[in-house]
Amino acid sequence: YLATPAPAAPAAATAGTQPAPAPRVPERGEAVETPLPVSVSVEAHQNLASAEQRAEALRRAEPAIGFFLAPINVNGELYYRLMAGPVESQEAGNALLQRLVDAGHKTAFDSWAVRPTELAFVLGEYDARAEAAARVDSLGAMDIPAYVVAVRYPPGQPRYRVYAGAYENPSQASVLQEMLEEAGIEAELVTRTGEPVAGDG
Repeated sequence: YLATPAPAAPAAATAGTQPAPAPRVPERGEAVETPLPVSVSVEAHQNLASAEQRAEALRRAEPAIGFFLAPINVNGELYYRLMAGPVESQEAGNALLQRLVDAGHKTAFDSWAVRPTELAFVLGEYDARAEAAARVDSLGAMDIPAYVVAVRYPPGQPRYRVYAGAYENPSQASVLQEMLEEAGIEAELVTRTGEPVAGDG
């Protein structure tokens, strides 16, 4: 004879017995390496502490804009150039400069202040902004000014890359190279990439 199949269990009997599907965590893809070859020169200081104080004041006043310090040799003298950015183009640099002028952080629209600075030393990349900030703090304790740039990894979360310096060519970067070597830090001079900061609005 033909066996009669067992009746299916009522839906109510199985409801709640199946484990809930795990939330899908998007895998991190390739980094969006947007070139960031431009920064805006705000001012320069010979004293690191005063440069850091000024940078922090600007960060509080303009939290949507990145501000960082880049050591530079000027006629044999060490200066700390206070920069805004970085941004992805000359046009974005002009917009950022205008924003700084409009806010009273720069006295005039000096086109020379929008500087080609495609090279920087990379000093680590971290999953959390707090980890990157801790790296910046540890470098600062060695008088190495550094800054954080976000890097997108769609469709997942961004990561946070730590850079030091902002230079047009390797010769300009030599002053920071020496500082890093004296601090026992190995770092590669690379073409800076990441997520541009706000330049307008």
